[in-house]
Amino acid sequence: MNTAAMRLTLVANPQGASVPIGNLMVLQDPATLADIPHPLLETLRTGRVKRLAKGSILVRTDGSEIVIEDATSPIVNDQGVVSGAVMVFHDITEAHQLQAQVDYLAWHDYLTGLPNRFAAQRHLNRILRDAAARGLPLAVMYLDLDKFKAVNDDLGHAAGDGLLVSVAARLRSCFR
Repeated sequence: MNTAAMRLTLVANPQGASVPIGNLMVLQDPATLADIPHPLLETLRTGRVKRLAKGSILVRTDGSEIVIEDATSPIVNDQGVVSGAVMVFHDITEAHQLQAQVDYLAWHDYLTGLPNRFAAQRHLNRILRDAAARGLPLAVMYLDLDKFKAVNDDLGHAAGDGLLVSVAARLRSCFR
């Protein structure tokens, strides 16, 4: 491990070859949080370049987690035999969090946190397909706030925003 890898993993002293790489760098699948085999070991075994799944998590020695992006490549000697491997990785936690926030805002209303029109339509289409495929009945409720424009015009946008937030909170308490 070089000093950059030690800094990212929070390993104070890698103790050379006496500590298995899987103990120095615990890696987790982003979807299941299950531990995943270390790509360095797989590259040594197969002789092929290996990359972790997008959003893979590195659990550092203090228990904190970072999202990493990597590439692991074999080192091949003059006889074509794999004699080692090198893993290059970097912390993409901030970029990953920013992308998650952008994705969330693309599908949710900023003020209420409820799914926006596009997300609701996508979800409704999925539910309608599933209900039709299973032959199940389905009810859809459509809500409209009568005279909402008057609230904004007469009481101001802050009052209109407050009304929307209040209605969203009530809807959340009634539905999943």
